[in-house]
Parts: sequence; structure tokens; C-alpha cells
Amino acid sequence: MSLVSPRYLHLWKDLQAFDFYFDRSIPFEKASLFVNSVLSLRKSRDIQKFHLTLTFDRYKSFDIKKFQAKCVEIWILAAIGPHLQELILSISSYCIKLPPSFFINCTNLVSLRFSGAIDMLVQDYSVHFPSLKKLSLGADIVCTPQIHYFSFSLAAPTSKLCRFTFTLTLNTYL
Repeated sequence: MSLVSPRYLHLWKDLQAFDFYFDRSIPFEKASLFVNSVLSLRKSRDIQKFHLTLTFDRYKSFDIKKFQAKCVEIWILAAIGPHLQELILSISSYCIKLPPSFFINCTNLVSLRFSGAIDMLVQDYSVHFPSLKKLSLGADIVCTPQIHYFSFSLAAPTSKLCRFTFTLTLNTYL
């Protein structure tokens, strides 16, 4: 049963903004089927906003974690392109490795937020974001040794303000 009238059911295929949120209560297999079907059935290839928040069980086998990481990489690659303006990735429970080359075509990226277990692979070149106005990196990313070698080239002639936000989260265990 659908809450959307059949007359408007096809409209989701033309969306350019996606916000996926999955936590431990949803099995990864269900989440991956849903995201894969949404991204593969859409008509417009020009995604403007892509938000992905994942929290999964950290006590999985290495093969399952590797499969999950590969799925996330594929979803990010599907979203990345010259029309992407906002990218928010919040991944916990397992580490996703993203090469800077993923972001070469993101010339219109205005807002970029990474939090959780995301590892930027160090390479010999910097990533150029000419339109970037807001950059937010979580404490897990800022505190890794690789961040010191990874340079963000922020030559943004049109922007007057660029924010660097470092969010620190304190976990208390009773």
C-alpha cells in the first residue's frame, strides 16, 4: 500500500536531493537494496544534494564490512558530479576509504560535511573546490594523522566566507 497517489508516484524519479538515513534497526541488506533501487531508477543523473547517514553493527566479519564499504563508495560515486552542491557523509561503525580523486568533478560543491569513520586517502595532489563555502569535519576525521597531509584547496573567488567547523563529540559510558 502506498501513501502517494499513483498519479504522483513517478515524481520521485526526478528528484535531485537525496537524504538516506539508516541505523542498526535496519539490516544493511535492506538499506542497500533500497538505495541501489532509488539511485538506479532515477531519471535525472544530476544530483544536487546527497546526504548519507549510516550506523551499523561494528561486530561484523571483515568480508561483510568490505562489502558495505564498497556499496557506500558506489553510492557516493553515483552522487558525485558537476551539479552536486551539498554532500553530507556520516558513517560510523566501519571505515570508508575515499580517494581525493572522487571529488575532482565537484566544481559546484558549496557544502561538504564528513563525520564518523571516513578516511581520506593521501595522494600527491589537492582537491580544488572553487564554490565551497562550508566545510565541516568531524573529530574522528580531524584527529587522524592523514588529515595533516591532505590539503583542501579553497580558491573560491565568489565566496566571501568559508567556515571550517570541527565538531567534537564526547561519549560517556556508565
